Amino acid sequence: MSTPDEYRAQSHDKAAAAGASQQARQGGLQPGGPAPFQTPTGYGEPTSYGQAMSYDQPGMYAAPAGYGMPPAPGAEPPLHLPLYGANLKQAVVRYFKNYAVFSGRASRSEYWLAYLAGWLAALFLIVLFYGSMFVLIPPGTSTTVLPWPLVVILILGLLLWLGTIVPNLSLIWRRLHDANFSGAMFFLQCLPFGGIIVFILTLYPADPQGVRFDEGFAGYAMVPAGQAPYGWDQGQK
Repeated sequence: MSTPDEYRAQSHDKAAAAGASQQARQGGLQPGGPAPFQTPTGYGEPTSYGQAMSYDQPGMYAAPAGYGMPPAPGAEPPLHLPLYGANLKQAVVRYFKNYAVFSGRASRSEYWLAYLAGWLAALFLIVLFYGSMFVLIPPGTSTTVLPWPLVVILILGLLLWLGTIVPNLSLIWRRLHDANFSGAMFFLQCLPFGGIIVFILTLYPADPQGVRFDEGFAGYAMVPAGQAPYGWDQGQK
């Protein structure tokens, strides 16, 4: 026989158990079963592995400089491209940087200004030589040995001639490319009056199809007929 206190405690326990059982049924679980399944944080949300890769981002498969994208305003084009409207300093700098480069193109201004600088250097040495000879060997004086300053000038002239053989050849090669002629046309100078023919070819204006001679051009589309190359608006000089 339970006492009143024991009876009330048993009733309280039964009520608590009934409430827990009702909550379990509402949650879809049996009393005493495992804890409710919790969806992992971020489940169902797309991850970086589910996102499609973009193949059209700029710069991923960009063509070499000079193909369809002109240099920034005020910037010189790459060395394999012609610099139209070049000044004397630019022509000389690019002449030496392209010392033995036979691919690419050279504008008329690059070509003729570089040659002008070479002729001025040669003229300076000639004037210096004869001026020094007039001072060091007065008229009426006979000598079989040149004074050493004259020997130095002669050596400088020889070095100038030897040092410009290759760059002069590569420069005329690139100038012919800019006019859309093969650089091998240079060897026409070996024929009678061939030098005149080559001279005339170097006077030709730029041709947009000359881009085919640029370094690394293989695999890229030709410039459409009539399309102007970079710098065309500068007079093709």
